[in-house]
Amino acid sequence: MDEIAGQTLSSRKTVRRYLMHYQIPLRPPDRLILEPEKFGTRRIAGQLTSNPSELRAINQLKAFRKEGLSYRQIVEEMNRLNVPCRKKGAKWHVKTVFNVLKNWSASAQSLEQHGLTELYRQ
Repeated sequence: MDEIAGQTLSSRKTVRRYLMHYQIPLRPPDRLILEPEKFGTRRIAGQLTSNPSELRAINQLKAFRKEGLSYRQIVEEMNRLNVPCRKKGAKWHVKTVFNVLKNWSASAQSLEQHGLTELYRQ
């Protein structure tokens, strides 16, 4: 799209609009857009599979929450126990814990769609 925009002296937005108007695909068929990885999963050779360390972290988060800990207390415990985040060396934050717990039901549905139901029922 950038190349077309440069050659026609048009903006990318205009090029995109015309490509869509004339139903010209924006990406070649071999460059499919993959579903983003959810926390608790990873992609190996293009296939969605479980991430055992993240699943353990999710189970720990759920257990702490069930015990009645606040998000702040959960963060402190996860960092104290050195439970790894998705990014290596990163620390847990309140927003991260909140989002993982909030989105886990959607992640569980995604795992179910990929036939990985045994992973989130641990």
